[in-house]
Amino acid sequence: MTIRKYVNKAAASTLLVAMILAGCGGETPESMLASARNYMANNDNKAAAIQLKNALQKNPDLGEARFLLGKTLLDGGESTSAEIELRKAKDLNYSADQVVPLLARTQLMLGQPKKVTEDLAKVQLTSPESKADLLVTTGQAYLMMGNIDASQTAFDEALAAVPGYGPALVGQARIKAAKRDLPGALALLESALEKSPKLYDAWQLKGDILYAQGDAKGSSESYRKSLEIKPDYLMAHSALITRYLQEGDLDDAGKQLEAMKKAVPQHPQTTLLQAQLFYRQKNFKAAQESVQKYLGVIPDSTLGLQLAGAIEYELKAYSMAETYLTKVLSKTPELGLARRILIASYLRSGQPAKALATLQPVEDKIEKDSNMLALAGEVYMQNGDAEKAGDYFTKAAALDPTNIGKRTAVALSHLVEGETGTAYRELEEIASVDTGIKADMALISSQLRSRKFDQALKSIAGLEKKQPENPLGQYLRGIVFLGKSDAPAARKSFEQALVTNPAYYPAAASLANLDMADKKPEDAKKRFEGVLAKDPKNVQALLALAELRAKTGGKLDEVAGLIDKAIVANPSEAAPRISLIGIYMGAKETKKALAAAQDALAAVSYTHLRAHETDSYLVCRLLLE
Repeated sequence: MTIRKYVNKAAASTLLVAMILAGCGGETPESMLASARNYMANNDNKAAAIQLKNALQKNPDLGEARFLLGKTLLDGGESTSAEIELRKAKDLNYSADQVVPLLARTQLMLGQPKKVTEDLAKVQLTSPESKADLLVTTGQAYLMMGNIDASQTAFDEALAAVPGYGPALVGQARIKAAKRDLPGALALLESALEKSPKLYDAWQLKGDILYAQGDAKGSSESYRKSLEIKPDYLMAHSALITRYLQEGDLDDAGKQLEAMKKAVPQHPQTTLLQAQLFYRQKNFKAAQESVQKYLGVIPDSTLGLQLAGAIEYELKAYSMAETYLTKVLSKTPELGLARRILIASYLRSGQPAKALATLQPVEDKIEKDSNMLALAGEVYMQNGDAEKAGDYFTKAAALDPTNIGKRTAVALSHLVEGETGTAYRELEEIASVDTGIKADMALISSQLRSRKFDQALKSIAGLEKKQPENPLGQYLRGIVFLGKSDAPAARKSFEQALVTNPAYYPAAASLANLDMADKKPEDAKKRFEGVLAKDPKNVQALLALAELRAKTGGKLDEVAGLIDKAIVANPSEAAPRISLIGIYMGAKETKKALAAAQDALAAVSYTHLRAHETDSYLVCRLLLE
C-alpha cells in the first residue's frame, strides 16, 4: 500500500468514526432505550446496560430505563447496584407490577428476607402474574427465615393467583424437601417440569434432591440441564461447585468456578465460592481478600462471617477471628462450625476461660460429636480440670476410630478398658508424629488422672516443643508439681507461664490459691490485677477479685460493684450476672436478686443462662415461668 493510499484510508476511517460519534451525539434517550430493548431481546445485557446508562445521562428521570437497567444488573448478579436502580424506578412511579417483584428478588439476593416479608410483600399489585411472582419470592423469604407455615401460605396464594404456576410448585417442592419428603418433592417438580420444561430452578432443585438420595450422576445431569437453559443461573453453578468442594475435588471445583465467573463475574456468590476454594487450597491470603470483597457487598452474611473467621484463625489472627465468629454466633447460635473454630481460637490465643464460656451453652448437645467432645477435653484441660478433661477424651474415644485424631480416641478406649500400657504407648506414638497437640493433651490428662507425674512431665516437654509460645506447658508443669506437693517448683512454673502470657488466667488463679494458703491476700489480689492490666475485660479475673474481696471482709455493695465491672465489660456473658444474683441471694436481698435476674434475662439468652445450673439460674427460671 502506497503512503498516499494509507493516508486516504486513515482519513476515511477518521471520517467514519466522526460520523458515528456525531450520530451517537444526536441519539435521543428514547432511541437509546429502544436499542437497549433490542439488545436485551438478544440476551446481550452488557450492551443493553451501556445504552441504558447513556440514556439516563441525558434523561435521569426516564423510569423505564431505570427499571431495565435494574433488571439487567440483577440478571448479571450486581444486586446492590440493581437495588439502587429499581428503587429509583419505584420513586419515579414506574409500574409497581414490574418493579416490586424484581426489587423483592434483589432483597433476597442481598440476604435481607425480612425486608421482603415486612415491606414489599404488603404492596398491592394488579396483575395476577406479578402477584404470583411476588408471592413466590415472599414464600422463599419465609423459608429462609425458617417459617415454613408462612412460606406454604405464600406459595398456595401464588397458585391461587395463577393456577399451575411453576415457580410456586417449585416452592412447595422446597418445603417438602425441607420436611425430608423427597419423593413428594420430586413428584411436584416432575409436574412443574412437565408443564414448563425450561423451569431452570426446578432442574436445579431436582439435582439437589437426587444428590440427597445418592444419585450423583442424575444430580449432575439435572444441574447441567439447568445451566443449558440459563447459563448464568448461579444456583446451579453454586450447587456443582459446593458438591465438588465437599468431595475434595478441587480441580473440578476450579473449572466450574471459571465457568461461573464468565456467566456472573460480579455476583457476590461467585466471590464467596472463590473464597471457599482458596480456603480449601490453603491459600489463606487470597481467601481473605475474596471474603472481604464479598462482605463488602453482604456484610451480615452468616456464611461469609463464618468463613472470614475461619480464615483469620488459619492466619493466626485470633482477635479478628473472634470478632467475626462472635458476630455470627450472636445471629445464629446453632452454627456449630463457627462455635468450634471460636473455641479453638480462644485456646490457641491463651484464653481458656473464654473457650469454656463459649462451650458451656452447647455442652449438653455434643454427646454424639467426637470432634466437639475432644475439643471439650482440651478446654477443660487448659482450665485446670484434668478429671473432666479425661472424661471428655474418653467419650470421644467411644465414637470414632479412623485418622490421627480418631487414633487418639482408640488409644483412649484402650485406657478405659484397663490396657494402660498399650494406651500410653499408642498416645506417645501419635504425639510424636502429629503436629497438633490433641494426642499430647489426652496423654497428659490420662497421666495426671493416674498420678503418673514423672511420665506427665516428659509428655509436657513434648507439648512445649510443638508450641513453645503457649503458656499451657508451663501451667501443666505447675499442676504436676502441685500433685507432687512441691509448692515452690509449682510457683516457678506458674510464674513462667505468666511471663509467656501475662493475661493467662489459670496460672494467675493457681498462684493466687498458693498466696491465700500462705495467708497473703494482697499478693493474691495483685495476681488478678496483673491479668486485668493486660486483659481489662477478663471475666474470670474480675469475678475472682470480687470473690477475694468477699472472703476478706468486703461489704456487699463493694463486692457487687466489682461484679458490675465484669458485667459492663462483658454485657453478653452469663457468668458475672449469675454471680451477682448469687451474692444478693446469699445476703437475702431478694428484690436486688430479682432485679439482677430480670436484667440477666433481658441481656443474655436463656440457653446461656441454663448452662449455669445454680440457685441463681433457678431465680431466672422462676421469672421465666
